[in-house]
Amino acid sequence: MSGSLDLVFDYTNDVMDTYHDTIHNLWYVIALIAIASFIVLAARGVGWFSVWTLIEYMQLVALIPTYNFKMISYLYDAFKPAMISHLIFFTNTPGLHHMDKNWYTDSYRYYGLSDARLLQGCIGIAFLCFFLATGHLICHLLAKSMKGSPVGMWCQWAMDQLLWNVYLRVYMLCFFSLCFFTMRVIMANRFETQGEKALLFISYVIFVFNVAVASMFTTVIQRWFDILKPMLVKRNCRTLLLKVDKRSRWRVLSPTFFFARRILTAILITLPGSTQFIFLQYVFILMTSFAYILYIISIQPHHTNM
Repeated sequence: MSGSLDLVFDYTNDVMDTYHDTIHNLWYVIALIAIASFIVLAARGVGWFSVWTLIEYMQLVALIPTYNFKMISYLYDAFKPAMISHLIFFTNTPGLHHMDKNWYTDSYRYYGLSDARLLQGCIGIAFLCFFLATGHLICHLLAKSMKGSPVGMWCQWAMDQLLWNVYLRVYMLCFFSLCFFTMRVIMANRFETQGEKALLFISYVIFVFNVAVASMFTTVIQRWFDILKPMLVKRNCRTLLLKVDKRSRWRVLSPTFFFARRILTAILITLPGSTQFIFLQYVFILMTSFAYILYIISIQPHHTNM
């Protein structure tokens, strides 16, 4: 083969087909590892910071082909299991088979990133939000009907955790996916039918909402800096503050960096390969990764001076 089709290999080869099936099974292995990590860390009471960090970097790794450089298809198979962090489970999307052959660009086709497959992430986010809202409603009803009892007190504690930690952490988990999916729809420039126009409008609304919420969170952290210092408040707001030592305002820039990097990354990786600004993808990823390492070394966020 010649040209860009040299990225396509013979998946009917018995050996390579076996490896390909193994990669698909690893999706569920990684999902089980993540679930087990949450359970073990919760039992030990040491927090979930490490497993959240793992998932966040898996989200960035999972979409490597979108950086507009060629990668051998089988090599990308090693990264595909990380797509579980975007709540993408199936190769062929149930109920959306007509979209399994729709591709944003040829590069997406080479790596099997169809519109339907990416849409799984949005559907997964919707199910996750529904599950949390249902759990919150149940806790509210139990806390109200069993007020003063151990069960009622636990439900009240659970609602506090949902409000201050769980909802924010889930939003941070979905933040990159939401930014990426909405930017991909906007950059696709497909709005001929009424459905496509509605999808484009929804994408603009979600993207603007993400920018507004990210700005609000970073503003709250700065404005509430002194209020959030007491240990009890820090414990209740540990997700918002990302377990960063709050001895100076310089140390609470980590959430700001988190949101800013993911918004800009989502914009850059959806740029078409023909754009003259494509080199910014590599420069931005390299420089922000290096800058964050220097930031962490400088502030030592988990080191507390007694």
